[in-house]
Amino acid sequence: MDFETISGKADEQVARGRTDEARLLLRRGLSEAQRQRNFGYIDFFHGELAVLDEEFQLALEYHLRALKSQPENPLFLRCLAATYSMLGRDKEALEAYDQTLKVDPTDRVALMDAAQCSERLGRPKNALEYLGQLRELAAKSDEKSHVAQLDAKIETVRAKVEGRPKAAPTGERRPARAAEAAKEPPTEGLRRVLAQFAERKDPLFQTIRAHEEKFQNFTSPQRSIPTDFPSFLCVLRRWGTVRPIMPATPGGQRGGGYFLFHKGLGLVVDPGPNFIDNFYEEGFHIADIDAILVTHAHQDHMADLEGILTLVHRLNDRVKAQIEAEVKGKGKQEGAKAQEAVVEALKKRGKRVDLFLNFGVFTKASGWLSLRKSGEIRETQVMHPGHEYALTTEGAELKINAMKANHHEGIDNRYCIGIVIDAEGCRVAFTSDTAWDAEGKLADQYEKLSPNLVVAHLGGIEEKEFAYADAKTDEERAACFRRQDLGLLGVTSLLQRLKPKLAVLGEFGPELGPVRKDIAHALTESLGVQTLPGDIGLTIRLSDLAVRCFVSKQFVDCEQVGVYAEPDGPSLHYFGGQPSYESFTRALAEKPRLCAVPLAERTAK
Repeated sequence: MDFETISGKADEQVARGRTDEARLLLRRGLSEAQRQRNFGYIDFFHGELAVLDEEFQLALEYHLRALKSQPENPLFLRCLAATYSMLGRDKEALEAYDQTLKVDPTDRVALMDAAQCSERLGRPKNALEYLGQLRELAAKSDEKSHVAQLDAKIETVRAKVEGRPKAAPTGERRPARAAEAAKEPPTEGLRRVLAQFAERKDPLFQTIRAHEEKFQNFTSPQRSIPTDFPSFLCVLRRWGTVRPIMPATPGGQRGGGYFLFHKGLGLVVDPGPNFIDNFYEEGFHIADIDAILVTHAHQDHMADLEGILTLVHRLNDRVKAQIEAEVKGKGKQEGAKAQEAVVEALKKRGKRVDLFLNFGVFTKASGWLSLRKSGEIRETQVMHPGHEYALTTEGAELKINAMKANHHEGIDNRYCIGIVIDAEGCRVAFTSDTAWDAEGKLADQYEKLSPNLVVAHLGGIEEKEFAYADAKTDEERAACFRRQDLGLLGVTSLLQRLKPKLAVLGEFGPELGPVRKDIAHALTESLGVQTLPGDIGLTIRLSDLAVRCFVSKQFVDCEQVGVYAEPDGPSLHYFGGQPSYESFTRALAEKPRLCAVPLAERTAK
């Protein structure tokens, strides 16, 4: 099938309510477009998948980008118009429909949608013009039933234009039913509604209980990670964006953050949109979180901060209910004394987290962040570049150095930070979002701490970066670098200076999905620095920087790690050595069943 046929069949499946079948067709189209390196259709199919996920703003970005490749493709124009409509931007939608009809005046879908769009804009005369053209096409094709339907629609719209009242539909019974209902006692209406669910009650509550069980497990006071489990870093993000505001994107398009575990201490870094989803699906519990660190105030780095604190509150509600039951069961204390006993016990057994926030995040969150004693927050520290901070428990300590980042967070460009975390000898650098500087000051500050592992945010790639090879002066070379993130030149310059044992590319724009592996491979081959493209579930043991293999479920030497990219999806999978075809395919098939299974249970000893 060609791309237009695939799109049309996907639309048919959506019209029948078969979104799963539509998604499979669109992924098939995306896979073929990637194979052919047809970038216009790559963006188009990404956009249509985003529409299925109701991520209309993301879909709009993809469709606009697709049109840059093929500006007169009527399918691209029509789908762009439809996306504008879904966003409530009917004026722009109508302009896009008109562009579609200039390219293809016989596009019936565009004519009908343009008519509906005109009605919503209060332009019934325009709607009549589109409907008239559509009727002519139907009459030429001798589609009598469609002509009759259009005649009825045209008459309705013409009545609006002429100010005539709309005729009541034949057999309308709602007013009579409403009058009858008004005479009934309120209990009768309730009984009728409940009766509608009588046969569906059991499966309904079976679904509700299953969801509640998952939530109870996720907010259990019990940690999912044993204290003696090896220290690790888990990547919990797929995409990032060079834009300050990133829509939360389910399914294939996901933001997120990072989770670092060390001797019973769990630190979340930059919990952007979908962090909680990814955290849950990797088998972690809210109880595993002891601190949250946010490097700057853009939504793709802090969107789920408030959500995490809300879940900590729910966890504490469960602990409190358990304590109250225990106090009541003992029967020795009543009234104020019993309540006092509950409060004291909750201080010891409840969950409270530390917050490490840059000044921009602190300023942005101060409207809802309680600065007084909180049941969820133990301490809030505002981080400034050039300072060292510590996160300690009885058995572990993390030292956190804040680095100056070259990035504008909307509030100011002075407060964004990167960090280096020292987990008792293993130093992990997170550049966060930053641009390179011509003087190399960015690398200077990291170089002093000699990180073993560097998590670098690439962001995007611009055409101007490739002019670097022909630049003659320092000024011309400096102009080739990106302004808000590292880009290809910045990442290369940083890794060339730091020479870590392992580098992870932790943030890509979604448009780089098909080439993530290629970028990492090019850096590995050119610089001699083992570089992996980051994706959800990449887990690195901090003691030796070994990487968890999804096939053997063991940690393997990072130098021996291969990366498998799904041909019809965005996920990357990390494996060691040369696993057999049977074991590899079995592990791929098993992955969905391991969703929400704790890491310790999924890892071979």
